[in-house]
Amino acid sequence: MALKTLVKISQVTNLSDARYCAGMGVQLIGFNIDPQSEYYMELMKFREIAEWVAGIDFVGEINDELIYYPSYPIQYLELRNHQELERAKSICEKLILRININDYIDLHEEELFELLKATVHQVEYYLIISNDDKLQIDERKLIQQVAKDYPVILGYGINKNNVHHVLSSVPLKGISLKGSEEIRPGYKDYDELMDILEALEDDD
Repeated sequence: MALKTLVKISQVTNLSDARYCAGMGVQLIGFNIDPQSEYYMELMKFREIAEWVAGIDFVGEINDELIYYPSYPIQYLELRNHQELERAKSICEKLILRININDYIDLHEEELFELLKATVHQVEYYLIISNDDKLQIDERKLIQQVAKDYPVILGYGINKNNVHHVLSSVPLKGISLKGSEEIRPGYKDYDELMDILEALEDDD
């Protein structure tokens, strides 16, 4: 199955999410490998899930400190501290820089473009997130400007009702959605995630 755009699922914590998303054609699955995170994925559990999922790239997600365990079978490393990019590059060739749009909206837009210009040769994608799940008009305009020249994955404000409009109005490389906890082992409520992924199915 193919999707109309690149899709990353972040904060995956269970095999059910991983297998479902892989079957739906998701290209990137993210696991938090930061021991300080509530979503931390232990190495043994990571390996168990990786053995069941094929044809997909794994993203190791970290929060603050650059911690890496070589045994994690990841193809991408995602971080939010741009000052760690050079060191991160020596750990994993493909990097995703996570940017909170709220840090740059209004009077700090020039700082955002300076950051992008300085780091564009170090990263594969910029994952743009927000403190709020709603995509505001001023944020959309700024993201439109950024996505014209830089590889942007949008990580918030996406739902089944607006996904096509967002993709047609903003030149994104892809979108990012979040995994969720299992209700009980092997049982999940996929309603929201399923609606968005089904809306992105390529009819061709």
